[in-house]
Amino acid sequence: MALLAKLFRGDAALEAAAQTDAGHIVPGSRGDHVAKIQTALNQLDG
Repeated sequence: MALLAKLFRGDAALEAAAQTDAGHIVPGSRGDHVAKIQTALNQLDG
């Protein structure tokens, strides 16, 4: 299942997280994919 959000689309780590248990983002993870998740959460929070 490909991610549709422009912010997440094409990010290999986020695509893996959406497709497999082994790809899940866990506490302590670092990288651009984590920054993208934080950006999305900040946008939702307003």
